[in-house]
Amino acid sequence: MPVVSARLVTDGDSPRISVRVRTAVTAGLTVSIGNLAGAGRLTVRNSSWDCVQVSRATVACTGGRGSAVLDQSGAGGVVPLVVRITDAAGRTWTETVRPR
Repeated sequence: MPVVSARLVTDGDSPRISVRVRTAVTAGLTVSIGNLAGAGRLTVRNSSWDCVQVSRATVACTGGRGSAVLDQSGAGGVVPLVVRITDAAGRTWTETVRPR
């Protein structure tokens, strides 16, 4: 089972957040990261995964264990993230994390 952590890198009106997924899997994961309730905007600053913007507040990434640094904006500060991980067999794990 993957372990998700979110760390607040910078605070303020446009927080920067590091999201890490720890797992033994080195490939074949899809990781969807979105602001809770679609609030504001979420963009990838840099990542060990291949990521695309799928909506204003959601990014989708592929790869294995890894991390992404994300910028939040337009939500009035830090909002929780919903992280959904799907493996190659179709198993899905969803976790809501509050960056700290």
